[in-house]
Amino acid sequence: MDLLEKLLKTPSVSGSEAENTNVVEEYFKSININSYKDASGNVTGVKKGSGKKKIILDAHFDTIGLMVTKIIDGGFVKFTTVGGVDTRILPSMEVVIHGKNDVFGVIGTKPPHLLTDKTDAPYKISDLHIDTSCSKEELEKIIEIGDTITFSNEITKLKNNLVCAAGLDDKAGVYAILKVMENLKTTADVYAAASISEEIGMKGAKMLSAKEKFDLAIVVDVTFGKTPDIKNNGIAEVGKGPVICFGTVLSREYNEKIIELAEKNNIPYQTEVEPDNPGTNAWIYNASGYSVPTVMLSIPERYMHTSGEVVSLDDINNLVKLLKLFLEAE
Repeated sequence: MDLLEKLLKTPSVSGSEAENTNVVEEYFKSININSYKDASGNVTGVKKGSGKKKIILDAHFDTIGLMVTKIIDGGFVKFTTVGGVDTRILPSMEVVIHGKNDVFGVIGTKPPHLLTDKTDAPYKISDLHIDTSCSKEELEKIIEIGDTITFSNEITKLKNNLVCAAGLDDKAGVYAILKVMENLKTTADVYAAASISEEIGMKGAKMLSAKEKFDLAIVVDVTFGKTPDIKNNGIAEVGKGPVICFGTVLSREYNEKIIELAEKNNIPYQTEVEPDNPGTNAWIYNASGYSVPTVMLSIPERYMHTSGEVVSLDDINNLVKLLKLFLEAE
């Protein structure tokens, strides 16, 4: 949990994550993996093999969040969203504004007693503000327009080896690829990339796919976890194993190799189907200039893009185990 908690507590809102990716660089250094940061902020660790095959593991380091747009009288802050933020979750949320110092606040809402009619809800971003309890003058010395805002990130350990936190999309994936690189024994050249800005256009993967010619791309992200309100039978279950995605831009050949290894080694797994753009960096690698064969492995996650995302540590550990077996067989 130490590494996962460190990743989760590192602010990395899309577009402003590059300055904080040193946590990934430090971890690569601790496990004797050479790494580099490119101009955009992607951090890539490289495990050299024979050079006959180059494989990239990609998990995005950025998260959704908010951004300061205005400081107003009374110590209130107006904001906008970064990435796919659901405005339904924002009222009463505790947040952290990352200025010269961190400023804690709560997103204020109108009490139900003062609602004039049902048109007051759900709230629009323009209706909301962050209450910092500071004066405007105090705030203007600490924060400014464009500063990023993250959801207050308490990490809760639940029963049955589940954890709840903001940012598990996709810090859980970054954690997984870092653990895969520990003591990895493979003849392939393996590049493990904590990529930036996936939530705002997959910018990091675009740079990575343009820089190197890979023989295989493996994208590790999260997918929707089943809850009572989701009726789709194709939704994965948290705790039942990592998810292998089949789709028009994903490699059936490599999927079948991974499934064979999972069954041979009694590693639980699930499958899903995405017939079009999977909405992850997998789309970018497959659509690059020379169309890299691409695999997408996902961690089932409940309550995606909220401050209380839930995943299973067992699913993550089984994904790590499966990926290591696959890479060491290549």
